[in-house]
Amino acid sequence: MLEHGWQDVRFAARLLRRSPMFTAVAAASLAIGIGANTTIFTIVNGLLVRPRPGLVETGLVDVGRTQDGSGFDNMSYPNYLDYREASHSVLQDLAAFRIEPRPMSLATGDTAIRIYGQTVSGNYFDVLGVRPAAGRFFRPDEDQVAGKSLVAVASHKFWQAQFGGDPSLVGRTITLNGQAFTIVGIAPEGFTGTMVLGPDVWVPIHASPNQVLFTSRASVWLMGVGRLAPGVTIAQAQAALGTVAARLEHDYPDANRRKGIVVLASSAFPAQIGLYVKGFLSILMGLVGLVLLIASVNVAGMLLARAAGRRREIAVRLAIGAGRGRLVRQLLTESLLLFLMGGGAGLALALRLRNLLVGSQIALALLLVVAAGLFLRALQSAGRIDPGFDPTNVELASLDLSLGGLDDASGQAFSRTLLDRVRALPGVESACLTVQLALDGSGFGLGGVAPADHPLPNGRQMLGPDWNIVTPGFFETMGIRLVRGRAFLDRDRQGAPLVAIINETLAKQLWPGEDPIGRRLVNPQPDGAMTMEVVGVERDRKYRSLGEAPRGYIYVPLAQRYLSRVTVLVKRAGGSSVIPALRAVLHELNPNLPIIEAQALSAYVGIGLLPQRIALSIAGSLGLVGLLLAAIGIYGVTAYTVSRRTREIGIRMALGARPGDVQRLVLAQGARLAGAGILAGLAVALVVSRLIASLLYGVGPGDPITYGAAAIVFAGMTLAASWAPARRAAAVDPMRALRDE
Repeated sequence: MLEHGWQDVRFAARLLRRSPMFTAVAAASLAIGIGANTTIFTIVNGLLVRPRPGLVETGLVDVGRTQDGSGFDNMSYPNYLDYREASHSVLQDLAAFRIEPRPMSLATGDTAIRIYGQTVSGNYFDVLGVRPAAGRFFRPDEDQVAGKSLVAVASHKFWQAQFGGDPSLVGRTITLNGQAFTIVGIAPEGFTGTMVLGPDVWVPIHASPNQVLFTSRASVWLMGVGRLAPGVTIAQAQAALGTVAARLEHDYPDANRRKGIVVLASSAFPAQIGLYVKGFLSILMGLVGLVLLIASVNVAGMLLARAAGRRREIAVRLAIGAGRGRLVRQLLTESLLLFLMGGGAGLALALRLRNLLVGSQIALALLLVVAAGLFLRALQSAGRIDPGFDPTNVELASLDLSLGGLDDASGQAFSRTLLDRVRALPGVESACLTVQLALDGSGFGLGGVAPADHPLPNGRQMLGPDWNIVTPGFFETMGIRLVRGRAFLDRDRQGAPLVAIINETLAKQLWPGEDPIGRRLVNPQPDGAMTMEVVGVERDRKYRSLGEAPRGYIYVPLAQRYLSRVTVLVKRAGGSSVIPALRAVLHELNPNLPIIEAQALSAYVGIGLLPQRIALSIAGSLGLVGLLLAAIGIYGVTAYTVSRRTREIGIRMALGARPGDVQRLVLAQGARLAGAGILAGLAVALVVSRLIASLLYGVGPGDPITYGAAAIVFAGMTLAASWAPARRAAAVDPMRALRDE
């Protein structure tokens, strides 16, 4: 039996060598499909499936705040303490962490480098079930009262990269943000915390210099992660913490009105973006799955045609005594698909089935091409959308002034000095500081607002617009037009009357049909309401994304509401980049202040279209592959049909058929085959494309231009693939064809 098996293998190898084109095309088709699927599945496995290193995943849950029963957001520190205290019956413990790692300045000699640190509660590592690679994690007393000795835990990657894995790092003091931190432990290798991307160091929550964060229930900045108690379900934990949320809303209505709590199975992505990530990866998995299916159908069609052409060989082998079992083993060695055909009945079925496979292949390939076309049209449409500002020749550099050891007062003075120096640089037209950048998908809030002179309609207490904090020069640098009033001036500083600039949408919401200039709006704060005078109205523009609906927006001056994390925006007249000169100015003013990121504003705002660009690249590449495979399938079936109909063609030509008639006959067969596949593909695409509608800007999922262009491309491909077999058929010698048969 083993000897016969080796004979089958050698015979199959000889057959494949005799058909190099068939072997190469089949192997390449499967390699493309398997390679694409392996690549995408590796990404999906790493991001969504594979357990997070170092964590004990069993029973781990994410806990976040809801608004009107939906969403998943941060909670305040006082609320976290209440949830933790009241959750012992359903959770073993509840930890808190700041979801995004924050930039920190690590002093190295006379310079500083930027690293990322994450603030976590003292029980964070215990809740996650992590054990240190060296040293220890935080003690409870190290996360209770601010002002004690500061400690930190280093990530394994940071330990290796920055300190060469030196074991003496545990117990050593390093300088972060101008303060001395003692490294008490090293996290295990590969551990990144609860998120996909981890920080360089973890520090206790109370290491934050902003003590207002620990007393204000309106300051939401922490996410919760807990572990279910034995035998407790997520639904039971949700019910128990929901009772606490209702009590907090009753006891502290200003900060907790219509706020709830949600408990979800823990994930490597924040719940607010997890759905988008999973949806996007699902689309990619579906696309590469279609490529593998196209490749498989293509190979199946080729094998069916090849098997039908070998009927004479099989008959001869049977006539000279070959057993059916041996033949079956041989065919299995060549292809498992031939086993499914099941002898003569399978061969007969293949003469219908082959066309069905090629038609399905065309439909699937067209689906990929339509998807690529929709993404391309969406990007073209996005390029025509007016964002309401002009990023041309504008560059940015993001900073966190607290990393340079600057408090509020010194930070304000530093901001003024920095802008004076930058504005004096050669080639600089204008410069400003801003807290929020446009089109990065995020928003920034400082609480709700309401008109000071009348109540809002429909019983609403206040509106919740997005905010930005800027310096004078912002609107000039960004090329944003004010439709009423004025921009911020140097006199709008601390101690002067509070002022604000709003956009047209917020003006209509607060004072419909009235002039808002000079009107006053109120922003409640834990330490007292702030009343601001509206001095300007901005033309509505795009803030979070190009496809967003109109939203309310409000600006306040940095001199009246200071934040340390700002971005320098510089508009140059042209020529070379000013970022090197900006770096030199910053190093001269404060060498311990690192730049978090520096780039052109046009490149930054392009990040918002990154999912569409990735999807276009993948769908376009796979669509071209699918188009090529479909062309090969049509060519193979048409060529095989011509070879099978040689005698018929000879008879037609002997009876007077002209070469052009034969060509049209063959081309019509290819057209019928492709037409059915194109119609089926368009129908499937109309259904499937609705799944990606949220990624399409200014283009509907049933865009007729895209569908029409895809149909034309496939029609042209059919003509090209059928042309060579049609010409070969037209060149048949009638007498030779009849004599050979």
